[in-house]
Amino acid sequence: MRIALVMDDMPVRSNGTSSTALRYADALREQGHEVICVAFGADGPDSFDVPEHHIPVMTPVAEGLDFHFALPDEAVFDEAFADVDVIHIFLPFALGQAARDWGRAHGVPVTAAFHLQPENATYNANLGAAPLVCDAIYRLFRDWLYGDIRHIHCPSQMIANQLRKHGYRSQLHVISNGVPKAFCPGEGESFNDGLVHIVTVGRLSHEKDQATIIRAIERCFHRDQIRLHICGKGPLKHKLEHEGSRLPHPPIFEYRSTDDLIALERACPLYIHASIADIEAMSVLEVRPDHRRGRDERALSVRSLWGEPIRSW
Repeated sequence: MRIALVMDDMPVRSNGTSSTALRYADALREQGHEVICVAFGADGPDSFDVPEHHIPVMTPVAEGLDFHFALPDEAVFDEAFADVDVIHIFLPFALGQAARDWGRAHGVPVTAAFHLQPENATYNANLGAAPLVCDAIYRLFRDWLYGDIRHIHCPSQMIANQLRKHGYRSQLHVISNGVPKAFCPGEGESFNDGLVHIVTVGRLSHEKDQATIIRAIERCFHRDQIRLHICGKGPLKHKLEHEGSRLPHPPIFEYRSTDDLIALERACPLYIHASIADIEAMSVLEVRPDHRRGRDERALSVRSLWGEPIRSW
């Protein structure tokens, strides 16, 4: 098949949805499909770059999270979507909405995925759980995009349940995002400092809650023997560094390549994840290689979502 992936900011690997989109593209190509990527900053083979979409108030917040909104470009759509079998949209913003409209106007089937949990927005806006606000965002996303999409990919049963709870009537396909084959047992780093090294991975933001891990270590009877590695980028780095400075061994903050991250995870006997909002906690699945076989069999299953002809949206 010839599949077009539409994602606002695909090249930014520190963003989970962006990383997932890149992995989708690679895995689908390995299965023999032709993949076209449309995104802000898109580069590489079969990639089509679109401009950044500057939105008052929202853009500065998004850039603080290492994310950029994309501006639709009809001329790019005409070139990128020529002869595609299906258009798959990752986010419900202006680029995704315009791609849906293009598909509808040209008779091209459109599917979508639900990757952005409303709680990600409320926690980053310092509103906390804010159930009423989250309910409103679910409705907004449905009105913007998902209400017009017949087939929606849900990375977990949890988010599928939430969509049903919030009145989504589309056909929901629960398929794990999948774990790359590189995350498997093997040779790791060596530490010769006599400490117990613990790792956590995630964007440095309110909803990932690395501060809870730091406070837990501070209260731990064995705190003098623990070294925490916090892998990720985000707006709370300086605040977390300040909190971590109280520990006998302050945390190491680092952003690693995939190979270096795998080497670190192999060397650490314990992984901790304190996230408050996660549709599918990929970093947790990645450190559980014994689960990879079952996940891979479900992940990126083109037969599940796109195997049969989709006659309409």
